[in-house]
Amino acid sequence: MPEAGPRLRVVIVEDHPMFRDALARSMSLDEGIEIAGLCGTPEGALARIRQVDVDVVITDLAWRGDPSGGIKLIHQMRAIAPGMKVIVCSAYDDEQRIRQAIQAGVDGYLLKDEVDTADVVRAVKTVQANGSAYSATIVKVMARLLREPSEDAVAMHPLETLTTRERETLPLLIDGLSNAEIGRRLGIEEKTVKTHVSHILQKLGLSSRYQLADYLRRQERARPTPAGRTSKA
Repeated sequence: MPEAGPRLRVVIVEDHPMFRDALARSMSLDEGIEIAGLCGTPEGALARIRQVDVDVVITDLAWRGDPSGGIKLIHQMRAIAPGMKVIVCSAYDDEQRIRQAIQAGVDGYLLKDEVDTADVVRAVKTVQANGSAYSATIVKVMARLLREPSEDAVAMHPLETLTTRERETLPLLIDGLSNAEIGRRLGIEEKTVKTHVSHILQKLGLSSRYQLADYLRRQERARPTPAGRTSKA
């Protein structure tokens, strides 16, 4: 009988103990999944991610006392573990939160009232295989957002969605450094640099690092001057 492969290490971030514990118990029945942490606060989640090599995080978007902290947490987790997959599992289906989660680079967004444990397990395995997992309602909202971009989407510049580490990587990319050279400069592994580069290109809507210089030049031309005019190259 072939030996089973390594189990996926999953951390659940949820401040409702009954939902969190029930989800963990059900997911742990799958032989391919190991529950590596149960966290009731963003601070607890960040601490756990620093301690353990996590494959996938399942997180809500709001906690008691911090109703809008989920997006911030996603950015913070990305900065600590850029290769880690993130799935939102939440009751929130409003456009603003969905847009912000997508801009933060989540790999999946599940609505609690549309999924069961089997769906969550399937989502974990899908995103770990570099796929994406979205509830039916979220897919409909995403399609609507693509057709009808709101003022919020215009106001949020793609460069503003980059994490701190991605912003540190960007100028080194522009200078033409290889992933290995960037890794040495920043003191991180080459595979981590590769993940940062992939996220940067995805967020800026580019397909190649060689398009970055031209992209930034276009952004500079469109930047308002102090007099309210756009600058000319």
